[in-house]
Amino acid sequence: VHGVNWEHLKTAGRNGTLVVESNYRKSDALIRDSLAIFDMSPNTVTGMHDRQMRAAAAQTLCVTNRQPLLNQLFPDAELFTYDFNRESLRQKVEWMLAHRSETVELGVACAGKFDETFTMEKTFFQLDSIADMVRQNFSTEPPAGAPNYLSWPPKELKNRYVPPEIPPEHRVRPPAVSSEERSWVRRMLSKA
Repeated sequence: VHGVNWEHLKTAGRNGTLVVESNYRKSDALIRDSLAIFDMSPNTVTGMHDRQMRAAAAQTLCVTNRQPLLNQLFPDAELFTYDFNRESLRQKVEWMLAHRSETVELGVACAGKFDETFTMEKTFFQLDSIADMVRQNFSTEPPAGAPNYLSWPPKELKNRYVPPEIPPEHRVRPPAVSSEERSWVRRMLSKA
């Protein structure tokens, strides 16, 4: 068990270890070295936690709580999702232990679906869209191409915090990325 707020679990003398910390690098190694992991992400309704994506990248099955997005992506999400109750979680563990090869195959199938759904191009497009929304939120002008009857800024954005203008000489520019570095990133992503 990896994470904080699990100190109430008693793992002494059992087939388990409690690691009371939230360490991304350590959890990444645990995910990559596992055939399946159990995840609890109660605050993810419209998206997924990064553990689920990291598990898919490692072809590790991520058994997690039921989430609308997973139900949309995977017709058989019921096989690797559970309700937040002891019985549902117990049944999921029993099924996985009784169907080990199917569990591994399900992890590989989920990884394939993630690869198909979350391509690099789609991910970059999504990040670009998020950046556009952030820029728009701090803009005093309506978005380009907006109809002339649009009231700007929208009522809920009026009186919002507007950060001070940063002088050009203090603006941080991201370093230029060479084509060699881009190729390396693509190779790493394709191996993940």
